[in-house]
Amino acid sequence: MAINFKELASKTGEKAKNLGEKGWAASKDFMTKASEKAQDLSEKGMTAIEIKQLQSQEKKLVAQLGQTVHKLLIEDQVESINIDTPDVKATLLEIAAVQEEITKKNKILTPEE
Repeated sequence: MAINFKELASKTGEKAKNLGEKGWAASKDFMTKASEKAQDLSEKGMTAIEIKQLQSQEKKLVAQLGQTVHKLLIEDQVESINIDTPDVKATLLEIAAVQEEITKKNKILTPEE
């Protein structure tokens, strides 16, 4: 039985070429998926930072509301304060807007399934 080295080398070369192409495609696919995942994590990280900033803003607004109520009651000696008191209402609307934005951002981080 004679071995045709030329034919064997040709077949081996074809197999190596096919494996190389498959390996390249698999590597390309892996890199694409890894890049997409990194982008997703980056966006989620930025969203988490935005949420922290909004929560800080909300706390400042609540403190501002307390200061406003204190000023109205103590300094201005207003007898009654309610949700429609102009300074109170304005701050409450700001707080509600910030809370709504926080809710939107949280939905980005934890989408409903």
